[in-house]
Amino acid sequence: MLHPRAALFVAVSLCLAATASPSHADAGFVVVCHATNPITTLSSVDLKKALTGGTKQWANGAVVQLGVSSTETPELGFLAGAAGLTAPELLTRVQQQVFKGEMRRPIILRSSAECLGLVRMNPGAICAAPAGVGLPPEAKIVVIR
Repeated sequence: MLHPRAALFVAVSLCLAATASPSHADAGFVVVCHATNPITTLSSVDLKKALTGGTKQWANGAVVQLGVSSTETPELGFLAGAAGLTAPELLTRVQQQVFKGEMRRPIILRSSAECLGLVRMNPGAICAAPAGVGLPPEAKIVVIR
């Protein structure tokens, strides 16, 4: 039997864990963009705008180019979660915005290497890659707050 204080501690810890928002830093992935892009941090609201066509251009004038997988992958789940969406919700919104002509068709990625390749070649690109991946000099991490 637990001591009453220990039981209270366990109960409070479980309640806090259940209500805490997920930490994007612990997700095992990072948001990556081109090194010339002036953004260094994005709020989840700003990330959502970038991913769903609300942001058309970055401050450097580069057109936003999303790179995602076409099916549910951990990277897609990370991006969607960081923007406050589920993966199916994100894919649906992207499809709707592309159909309306509000955003460029995303580049379909099959691997993290393709994400880094996209970012290297496109100053407006944004995608998710595993945390700790070796970034080329043309890429940088965007902190999501």
